[in-house]
Order: sequence, then C-alpha cells, then structure tokens
Amino acid sequence: MGEQDHATTLRRDGVSIGTVEHLLGALSGLGVDDVRVEVDGPEVPVLDGSAAPFVILLHEAGLRRSPCPACT
Repeated sequence: MGEQDHATTLRRDGVSIGTVEHLLGALSGLGVDDVRVEVDGPEVPVLDGSAAPFVILLHEAGLRRSPCPACT
C-alpha cells in the first residue's frame, strides 16, 4: 500500500475523485450542505493534510445561505 492508503475516494458513473476527506470535513464543520466543487485532476489537493486550508479558502470565497423553499 502507498502513502494514500487511508484516503477516501468517491465514485459515481465511472468517475472518481480521491482524497476528499479534508474538504468534506471542512464543509461539514462549516455547516455547508450544498456546494459545487470543480477539481482538475484525479484527487483533491492534500495541502497541509488538514481541513484548515479548506476552511480558510471557503471563507475567502464567501459563504451564503441559499433559499430554502421547504423552510418558508
């Protein structure tokens, strides 16, 4: 097994993306439940190996509430 033997990979319809765990952790921690992420390559960058850089980048990009028809 290689260095990434504990990485999480998501697959659907023959497409896969690896090392998603830190990005997903950041999104979950921030309460984000609706997001579009575009990745150019087979995996999400590992960065420093934590969710912190993703939290910083998400805050820099800006978070906003989307309308919730079921909530009104």
